[in-house]
Amino acid sequence: AITLMLSLRSLLLVALVVAAVTLQCTASRRARRSSCAPCEVLTSAGDCVACGPGTYASSASACSLCAAGTYSDGDACACTPCPAGSVSGAGAAECQACGCGHGASNNGTTCVMCPAGEYSSSAEGCTACPEGEFSSAPGACACDVCGPGTQAVNGTGCAWCPVGTFSADNGVCQPCPAGEVAPYSGSHECELCPCGTESNSDRTACVYCPAGEFSVNGVCQVCPVGEYSSNDGACECDECGPGTEANSSQTGCELCSPGTFSADLGGCRPCPAGTISRSEEHTSELQSLRK
Repeated sequence: AITLMLSLRSLLLVALVVAAVTLQCTASRRARRSSCAPCEVLTSAGDCVACGPGTYASSASACSLCAAGTYSDGDACACTPCPAGSVSGAGAAECQACGCGHGASNNGTTCVMCPAGEYSSSAEGCTACPEGEFSSAPGACACDVCGPGTQAVNGTGCAWCPVGTFSADNGVCQPCPAGEVAPYSGSHECELCPCGTESNSDRTACVYCPAGEFSVNGVCQVCPVGEYSSNDGACECDECGPGTEANSSQTGCELCSPGTFSADLGGCRPCPAGTISRSEEHTSELQSLRK
């Protein structure tokens, strides 16, 4: 009986020891779980580990494969989308560049050719052709420049510059400067209007300067004070003679009024004190009032 009691007591002691060890292990695992770093997962053995390349920590206890179009080089909380111009399959540790003339589909899973009007020279994806350049076919590695007298249209081809505009060598048509015209489409330079004329508003033709104006560089301007032009298309203005001045529209000369005179191109001026102008034609002759 004494032996049986000792045996039972020993078994009870062993059970208590086992229970204590079990509680200690459980507490240790709990402590380990609470100490896992961000983006690490807890294994069934109670260890904290980082997810490997091509995977990410999808929960506190599991790693999952990155989806196609994304990648991870390991120890990640989430997968990163592939950069522009590159793609990946599921579980990728890195993305692959699509290369010249190609770009990535919107979800980053497939390489596709750049459409006409775009190009790709590196791994940065497809880009619209710069102004004045074009790509007429898909898969372009570079864009072409439109020639003189033409400009790019929608980035896919070239068209002649319309009348009134020109293009030298940059593929962009621009209006002719004032005093110059481009009467034909496809001009690579503009023509200067001859004297006595100026360019019309749309730069397609030269038109005569009206009477009272003149031009020497394709731009009409009003005659200087004391000068006139009586006809359209004047290359220069004429001077009014003594005793006259240009009329208000500067299309002709008129006599100075009584009490005024003109001896040069400055126009009619009042007579100085003590002098008059009496001649019928009101010339520049002044007469003194003193005798």
